[in-house]
Amino acid sequence: MRKNFSGIYLITETANGRKYVGQSGNVYRRRKQHFRALKAGKHENWRMQFDYDMDGRKYFKWEVLEWCDTKLL
Repeated sequence: MRKNFSGIYLITETANGRKYVGQSGNVYRRRKQHFRALKAGKHENWRMQFDYDMDGRKYFKWEVLEWCDTKLL
């Protein structure tokens, strides 16, 4: 298991190809925050919220692009 959870992540809406790139000191916690907000209809990114409302969770792919030290974010 990783000791360092910080890194750069990508969320892709596979139905239309839109991408969201983010960074976090804890990418796993941030992932939960994103999808909890989307499910509640309260995500800060209106375009991502629109896509989620239209297409649903099954079309969202989440992946870590790079693990790095928090100081490098």
